[in-house]
Amino acid sequence: MTQKNNKQEENLQEETLQENSSDTVENMEDIVDIAKDILEEMDDDPIAILEKEKKDLKDSYLRLAAETDNYRKRMQQQQENFKKTALKEVIEKLLPVVDNLERSIQASSNSDNIESLREGIAMVLVQFETVLKDAGLETIEIAIGDEFDPQFCEAVMIEERDDIAHSMTIVDVFEAGRKMGGQIIRTAKVKVAKKK
Repeated sequence: MTQKNNKQEENLQEETLQENSSDTVENMEDIVDIAKDILEEMDDDPIAILEKEKKDLKDSYLRLAAETDNYRKRMQQQQENFKKTALKEVIEKLLPVVDNLERSIQASSNSDNIESLREGIAMVLVQFETVLKDAGLETIEIAIGDEFDPQFCEAVMIEERDDIAHSMTIVDVFEAGRKMGGQIIRTAKVKVAKKK
């Protein structure tokens, strides 16, 4: 059995060698044809051929460099246009807030009613916060009694106390923290109490 298998393997190897040698002969014929073509071209004027190839490569390089530069300039212009458009939209939304603040100032000079002035300013603040929220600005939620987290808070005052739940507990918030698109723009300014 093994002699029969060995014989089959030898026959298979011999057939493969014959196929490979015929492929090699065909490949060699192709290579010879290409070499003949190159030699014929070189017989014309090898320096002229090389000069032409050099000129063609240089032209291709210059064209590609110009296209790359134009693409870069186009992308830069699109970014600038996008920024201007986004800024214009935010400013258009802020203009009514500015108008209402101006009206509040005018109303305060003609009236002694502090309570109505306070209500008007509170309404303008709500309007202003709505514009900022629509632009993507978020308030970082910090509450009195929360544990101090330096990622979101900045302690501007520290006091020692015994009546606190955590070792560093927020006892007052002076300024709210803000973030936009997950990125912190401003940390919250807080007063922190630590255990004695």
